[in-house]
Amino acid sequence: MNTPPILRSRRAPRRAVAGFTLVELMVALLLSLLLAVAILKMQTKTASQSVRIADTGTRDTQARAAMDLITHDITGSGFLFGNLMHTCEALVTYNSGGPGYFAHHPVDAVSAVSGSKMKFAPSITLNYPAGAVSAVQTDVLVTMAPSGTTQFTKPDNTVFRGDTATGANPLSTGIAPTKPTTGFTAGDTAIMQTPLGGALPCLRVPISSFTSTTLTSSGGTIMPSGGYSGFVTPMANAGFSTALTNVGIFNSWVTDIGTAATSTQQFAVYYIDGSGSFPVLMRAVYSLADDTVVTAPQPIAAGVVSLRVSFGVDPGLTGAVTAYEESATVTSSKHWSSVRSVRVALVTRTINDDPNVDNAGVTGPTTIPIGPVSSAWFTSLSVPASKHRYIVNTTEVGYRNWLWKY
Repeated sequence: MNTPPILRSRRAPRRAVAGFTLVELMVALLLSLLLAVAILKMQTKTASQSVRIADTGTRDTQARAAMDLITHDITGSGFLFGNLMHTCEALVTYNSGGPGYFAHHPVDAVSAVSGSKMKFAPSITLNYPAGAVSAVQTDVLVTMAPSGTTQFTKPDNTVFRGDTATGANPLSTGIAPTKPTTGFTAGDTAIMQTPLGGALPCLRVPISSFTSTTLTSSGGTIMPSGGYSGFVTPMANAGFSTALTNVGIFNSWVTDIGTAATSTQQFAVYYIDGSGSFPVLMRAVYSLADDTVVTAPQPIAAGVVSLRVSFGVDPGLTGAVTAYEESATVTSSKHWSSVRSVRVALVTRTINDDPNVDNAGVTGPTTIPIGPVSSAWFTSLSVPASKHRYIVNTTEVGYRNWLWKY
């Protein structure tokens, strides 16, 4: 019997092929993109935070270094002469290239106004504050001291004291009578201390020429064309009640301080330069002989938005600071002889924005406390809206004057 063969021609089922469908691929791609974006965002934020931390740290380091330098200059200020006989309560100077006269003290502060030329340094024209930060209050700090430890010894060259030479009229002629001396050098600069009503103001005058009995100071860069009379009003504006007269000049003492190339007498100037994308604290050094540049302006700290200076005064001689006043108030109140300390605040901002600051939180001006002291001038500072971080460094340094004896 024939048995029919078993049919084996049925197709074997296809083995399943491993892989992803299009939908699965799209989902995987989307997840990969999301993960990549998250990683990138995290890296960006980390990098931003690193930049911010580095920025803040750098600003703080530079600000501290600047404060160290400012403290050093203030501490050394007031070393003008080695003889108490030649202490100057104020040194009134003139420069034809500037906007007028300036009364130097061991430490001075001038309110900064953009576009103004400095009386004590005509080569400086301020450009800060301006624009968005035009309302920010800041000062120019001036400290006066020798370039090193060298001080003057007691000089022998003095103008007549208590004796009026016949026909001498230095107020109008610029020619002052002197005792017989050879202590001057033509072309040098001299400091003349003129006792006025118990005060001891000083004048800076040129030694244009001299004889054994006369000292001639001709009109020019550092001398008014009208002779000593040009100093009368500036000395009154500096707070000296007794007017400068011929008799006052006859009773003066004179010291030759040399030329800009040889004199050790200098003054340092701190101011803010706003010409770049961020403000920078600058420092320059000038010769007291003629206000010429000794050290060109150098950047000290970046991101400085304000330099504030206040003077601690003690008019009642209580032995301690009783109030803080700005420079103009010290002059108008005639408190320069009562200054005991100088308080400085340096307000610095970061160069980069803080990504963690919400824009809604910086739509208006920010008030930054810089006190606390009993002075409206030194309580707080208003800065424009920004996403920057601000750092305030302050210091207070003793002011060198006759009060150090008390």
